[in-house]
Amino acid sequence: MIQKTSTLVGLATLSLLCFLVSVNMRTKNDSPSYEKKVIAAELMQDAMSTLKSARMEAGVFMDIENDPNETGLVGSSFSLITTDEGDLDAKLTTLDPNFSAAMVDLMNQVGLGEGDTVALLLTGSMPGANIAALTACSALGLVPVTITSVSALGDDEVRLRVNLNVGNGSGQAWGCDLTEEYVVFNSAYTT
Repeated sequence: MIQKTSTLVGLATLSLLCFLVSVNMRTKNDSPSYEKKVIAAELMQDAMSTLKSARMEAGVFMDIENDPNETGLVGSSFSLITTDEGDLDAKLTTLDPNFSAAMVDLMNQVGLGEGDTVALLLTGSMPGANIAALTACSALGLVPVTITSVSALGDDEVRLRVNLNVGNGSGQAWGCDLTEEYVVFNSAYTT
């Protein structure tokens, strides 16, 4: 019995010694873009708070069932930046300010640096992703050129103004509204 107790005490002492060594040997390794990630997340949080305040002042209903964080960016369509529920889990993921930090990490991985120009395709379906991308660009000092998807407004013509800071010019683009009815109707064709 004494021999078994001494073995247990020896193992406990060895375990405690290993624990103390591991605690004292640990190192903290921050990501190279850690500071920029924090800035991006804070910018996104501020932007979402500003949007929420503006929506509340305007008396816009907050859909607490579909928008548990009460961001005001998920629910029934109220504006060009708010869309219907869609894929709720994806929308809620993009509304976390840490999503902006993740975008900073991705932009850092591809080698984007301060002053670089990037094209961003923004969509009314994912307002959180739009805010995350723009705040990530701001945190990294990138120059975003935005291409915006415009919802079906019922107008035959939509005018957009884009400032690329490269002089004056104009252009014309054609597009179509690929609604579900359009896709279903055209899927009936066979060749």
